[in-house]
Amino acid sequence: MSSSRVEQPSDITEFKQVAAIPHHARSAVNLPLPPELQAKIFSYLYPWSKDLTQGESSIEAEQPEDEEMEDTDPTPEPSFYQESLSFFGNIGLQRGARPAANYIVLDEPDEAVKLIKQYPFIYAVEKEVVDEEGRRMRGDIFTLAAMMDAFNPFEMAAGEEDYGAFEKCAAHCPAAHVKKIIKLFNSPEWDEATKSRMEPIRVAFRQFMASLIRVRAATFNEIMTELASVIEAFKLALKPKPTEVITAGKVFDLQVIADAFQHLIDKQNDLGGLWSDKSDAYCVVVGGLLQNQASKFDKRFIKNGVGYTVDDRRLPARTSCAVDKNSFSRAGAYSLGSAFLYGLFGGGRWLVGAWGLARAMRPSLVDRYQNLCQTKNGSKKKFIQAACAAPSEAAVRSIVNRANNS
Repeated sequence: MSSSRVEQPSDITEFKQVAAIPHHARSAVNLPLPPELQAKIFSYLYPWSKDLTQGESSIEAEQPEDEEMEDTDPTPEPSFYQESLSFFGNIGLQRGARPAANYIVLDEPDEAVKLIKQYPFIYAVEKEVVDEEGRRMRGDIFTLAAMMDAFNPFEMAAGEEDYGAFEKCAAHCPAAHVKKIIKLFNSPEWDEATKSRMEPIRVAFRQFMASLIRVRAATFNEIMTELASVIEAFKLALKPKPTEVITAGKVFDLQVIADAFQHLIDKQNDLGGLWSDKSDAYCVVVGGLLQNQASKFDKRFIKNGVGYTVDDRRLPARTSCAVDKNSFSRAGAYSLGSAFLYGLFGGGRWLVGAWGLARAMRPSLVDRYQNLCQTKNGSKKKFIQAACAAPSEAAVRSIVNRANNS
């Protein structure tokens, strides 16, 4: 190999093809390239890396003259991915991985993307983070985004910017890693982990309903007083296990909220109808506390109004739709789960003793939450199809090898 080939591949157009493969398609992994060409490609893809490494000599070092050497080492050459990961080492990975993971959990994907651009390969680093509800989870940024179910809520039209944290980050990472995570969350094991995590919650709201039916009090305040211990038991069932670290499955499934409201409709005659104070109590306690369990990503749709998202394809602006713990659940007597829950159209919270119109909309919540789950799953399916249709690793390998051997 001559040093001129490292400095200037003869077919620079093909060389650039590797660097410029867009959206879920860049697959520069497991390519058996010589270390000096790996470094050259690395510096081409990430020209800012020299500044971050404070003068690391790996790229700038003078390349040795070509020598014909017999390959007697049975150990495979490090892949481009592994070599670059080692090259970048503790610099960007340690600086950027944890804050990027936190940005995903806080539903600030644009900030996570900035860190991906600044510190390449942090997307593959696993970190343990804790969300505002105290749930501990561990994974790389894509696994965490999948746990938060942070996918586009519906299929985006041509020209529309991705809203989901997963899609936003995938646009800046190699397709091979994205496909790896797709296999993880698009699997029976992932679904089973979600189901087993949600089942105790389903049991809890059914138990709450059984207790509510037996209550003798007639007014909302009296009902809430008589149910005080039952409400505390329900809250306890929602608390995360202190020793659990989630590594697979959703942290919360919106389908549970739809199931809870469906249970209300099924049992409405035992409560005196959907317009009764007992139904109010069920909606406020079960509906409100379950809404508070949603991931921060899904809380935006809840606060903005699932009706707007499903019916009007209206996406909440992250800059104006605050869903931090205080602004979403509110503290004190007037709090989510004790005095109100979010209705179909967000800002119109359902207060105690809500108007007939709000009560009449309760069956619609089942439809809208189910529809949101369905449209999100449809969007996710489209994304999986697009990601899996990206250029294969073999195709990228062929391009790079032709540049290497020219």
